[in-house]
Amino acid sequence: MLRRTPPRGFSLIELMIALAVLGIAIMVGLPSYARWIQNSNVRNTSESILQGLQRARSEAIARNISTTFTLGNGALWTVTDITTAPNTVIETRPAGEIQASITLSVLPVPPAGVLVPTSTLTFNGLGMVIPNADTSASITQVDVSTSALTSTDRRPLRITIGAGGILRLCDPHPDIANKTPPDLRSCP
Repeated sequence: MLRRTPPRGFSLIELMIALAVLGIAIMVGLPSYARWIQNSNVRNTSESILQGLQRARSEAIARNISTTFTLGNGALWTVTDITTAPNTVIETRPAGEIQASITLSVLPVPPAGVLVPTSTLTFNGLGMVIPNADTSASITQVDVSTSALTSTDRRPLRITIGAGGILRLCDPHPDIANKTPPDLRSCP
């Protein structure tokens, strides 16, 4: 006597229901994923700039020379040894490394009318900030944000540079600043 085996696999209706549930899950999660990607781009850019600042400071200390960190001028950032003639580039990151939606705000603001705005910071052999050779104001703060998200969805980050050369990456969001006990990620 032949035994009848139950059919295996999925019916067309079961497959359509599974695809509909999957489509709904993707539609619900897509905005959160886009927000996460943009905020990750802000974090990556902030960490790249901080790494460049740290590299400029550590090279100045290790070599007992003066180095500059330049933000802009055709690159994202450049670290240069200014004690040699001609100045020697130690490391640079291309401007194409960051997404087009990333916005950088530098304090003090570069002078108006400059075709390619640059901002510079100079470290001496002790790792302290010294006046720039071109007499421009030294960078004291870099704010990194994104224009691709609304103000409620974006999480900008701030890099601060103290006079002693102390570098800090912090979060300027007011919710973090007002926590009790104080959150160490908050900006002063």
